[in-house]
Amino acid sequence: MDNEKEIATELHTCGVSLRDQFEETMSVDDIRESIEALQRAVDLSPEDNPRLSTWIGDLATSLWYRSNQSGELLDLNEAISAYKRAISLSSPGQPDIQVILRNLGKALEARFEEYDDLTDLAESIDANERAINLYPEGHPHIPLELQSLGIQLQFLFMETDDDVDINKAISVQQRAFQVLADDAGFPMSILNDLGHSFLLRFEYTEDMADLTEAITTQKNAINVAPVNHKSLPSALNNLATFLETRSKRTGNLSDLAEAILAKRRAVELTSEGHEHRSTVLQSLAVSLRSRHQLTGDLSDITEAVSLLRDAIKPNTDEHRSILNELGVTLKHRFERTSNLEDLTEAISVKRRVVTLTPRDHDLFPSLLSSLGECYASLFARTGEPADISKAISLSREAVDLVSQDDEFLPIILNNLGIGLQYRFRATGDLCDIGESISTLQKAVDISPNDDPQLPGYLSTLGTAYQSRFDCSDDLADITEAVALHQKAVAIAPTDSAERPTWLSNLASALGQRFQLTHDLPDVTVAVSALRRAMEHTPEGSASLPTLLGNLGRLLASAFASTGSLCYITEAISLHQRALSLTPVSDASLHTRLNNLGHSFSSRFDHTRDKSDLDQAISATEQAVNCTPDGHATLPIRLFNLAAWLTVRFEFVANLRPAVPTATSF
Repeated sequence: MDNEKEIATELHTCGVSLRDQFEETMSVDDIRESIEALQRAVDLSPEDNPRLSTWIGDLATSLWYRSNQSGELLDLNEAISAYKRAISLSSPGQPDIQVILRNLGKALEARFEEYDDLTDLAESIDANERAINLYPEGHPHIPLELQSLGIQLQFLFMETDDDVDINKAISVQQRAFQVLADDAGFPMSILNDLGHSFLLRFEYTEDMADLTEAITTQKNAINVAPVNHKSLPSALNNLATFLETRSKRTGNLSDLAEAILAKRRAVELTSEGHEHRSTVLQSLAVSLRSRHQLTGDLSDITEAVSLLRDAIKPNTDEHRSILNELGVTLKHRFERTSNLEDLTEAISVKRRVVTLTPRDHDLFPSLLSSLGECYASLFARTGEPADISKAISLSREAVDLVSQDDEFLPIILNNLGIGLQYRFRATGDLCDIGESISTLQKAVDISPNDDPQLPGYLSTLGTAYQSRFDCSDDLADITEAVALHQKAVAIAPTDSAERPTWLSNLASALGQRFQLTHDLPDVTVAVSALRRAMEHTPEGSASLPTLLGNLGRLLASAFASTGSLCYITEAISLHQRALSLTPVSDASLHTRLNNLGHSFSSRFDHTRDKSDLDQAISATEQAVNCTPDGHATLPIRLFNLAAWLTVRFEFVANLRPAVPTATSF
């Protein structure tokens, strides 16, 4: 019996030595012989051997090493089983039990990463927690072990949505922070992780206090980091993400401005030629584009285009993504300036993206749809039938290629519906608007009730019914449009950045119905909707002049129906304010000048005040001068200008005293 113990001890010693040797040589023979020796040592050892738990733990480690080298699931499974047996046989105070627990935690995590069984992750967390609890207070390994445990709990929460897990992650990370704060400083990475946990909990609870904590924690992480810390640009980008999230929720532009400053600093800290420089340039460009959409500041969108051009790196993984962002940004700038060169370049860039993307790529259908959207915008500007045909053709191809359960199917259908609307407006073909409505209805039908895009799809469908009403004057169409817009507004989050747009669309439909029925409550509700839209629109927003103009036109319609001067007077004031906020380069300038001219003309018809007529002529003259050649509205504007000049001539002639003649005396 003693001889067997000695042989077992020698086999154990030999097995451990062979494993140590394997770490140097990575020889398959070394690790195989290590496992064989350790297995024989365990087999020869009696159950009452006080070292049996340790020996089984060593066998488990050798099996794990071979699994790491070969990828064999059998070895990993046997390693985990052996670790569990070692723990079950351990005695109180066993010196190496903490190592065995920690190794079990790592092995279970490895199996989870390979096979996605959440039971493995939960057991790994339990083993790691037990290992941490065995450390004496103040042990230097505690903070990093707590950090790893916190990351595991984060991941478990993302898989389960169980708030117990994220609450525990935050508690663990705060403990790691506290241990290091009491000692000698703390690594930025722990605070980064804590900030991320607060963000995850915010996304689950929507408690703004968690988002504020995430921002504060991330700022602390940045403040304690050395100036040249390699992870500082990443931490700055994380802070920017948190700030942008709060800005989207609250509409606070100062948060977005601070996010942009953080991203600028990240760019400054990322040297030319750095592998991540393209990524940080792209990230800053996207934020600048977001601010441009809110404020209309052309310098932001121009800088975004420049940054994306600098970020382009052919033959890299990021190349296609950056090109796509450049195409999107150029199209946004076109929408602001009507510079056709931007749109044609956006089309060229997006065509390159499509060419670089394999047809079987998950994103290929949405990229086709996005390119089709650009061709639809080109048609809206040029009226060239080939452009809208191309837009619809690309959208149809995207619909044919996308799977029926693809998350992008609703937006692809939405783009096709919009393209068909455009062609209907140009040709009056009722087949197009009928297909547009059925396509948009499908987009609505397949969208989950909690889809954040659903209000937009409902509003677009409402706009399609408005387009058909323009042709049919069918009360049922405009009533359906109103109902759809009302539903879009009703289900939209009150803090949604798109809410003003949906309120404006509702007001437009109500205004159209009012033109048909002259039912004053419609215009009253429409005016209320537009006023609410303006309340949700921050000062300086690019959409504010449009809302002001829409409300002005609505009040002008109310004046035409009621003759109440207060309506047209406010309409004039709103049009003037809209113009004061419109840059000279804005594509909408001529439309807003024309609307102001019409309102002055309407008031003149009522008051016969020559100053109103003078203002109508002045505004219309300016509108004509800045209307692009070939624009569809130019002839009618020239006609109106000529008519009002004639009216002024006749009006002044009637006011002029008669010239005395000889017979008068």
